[in-house]
Formats: sequence, C-alpha cells, structure tokens
Amino acid sequence: EDSPPRVKDKRDKHKKEFLELGLIEYVSYSDFQTMTLEELRRTLGYISDDKMKKALRLHKDIKKKIAAMKSKEKKKVKLKEAKTFYDEKKARVETLRAEKKSLEEQLKR
Repeated sequence: EDSPPRVKDKRDKHKKEFLELGLIEYVSYSDFQTMTLEELRRTLGYISDDKMKKALRLHKDIKKKIAAMKSKEKKKVKLKEAKTFYDEKKARVETLRAEKKSLEEQLKR
C-alpha cells in the first residue's frame, strides 16, 4: 500500500500536514517547529511556491499553538500560586481565631 506515513496522535493535524507536504525530506518535524522564518525559507528554498506558502502557513499555525500552550501553562501556575496564597491566609485566619477563642476562655476564668 502506498499510503502517507501514519501519525500516532490523530489530534496532531499539524504533524499530519507536515508529512503530507513532504517536508520531512528537508527538515525534521521538531526542527521545523522551532525554526525562525528565515531559517525555514533557507532550508526549503528549492520547493514550489505553493508548497512554500503551505509550509509557511503551517509554521505560523504551529507557532500560535505553542504560544497558546505556553500561555495556558502560565495561567495554571498563576492559579496554583493564588490558591496556595489563599490556603495559607485561610490557615492563618483559623489559627488566629483559635488563639482568640483560647484567650477569651482564659479571660472568663
């Protein structure tokens, strides 16, 4: 069978498109993801204009996806920090309430 290479993760449409464009002949997928536009143009200098346009669009889409993932990760970290801060303050308030109750009990005696 002469089918295009299979992609393990069906959700990774970018990798599938990368393989369908035949860019694997010029550059590895991991290098493709991290290249600058200038490096990409130099590496793919001899492919057809149509393929180049598709490759540049794919590269842009991948960069957007990576940026979105980084942004999402930053939000998770901030949320975790906020939760930790809240939990620490809550514990401190509970400690102070217990101390207050203890002191009030002592005053009553």
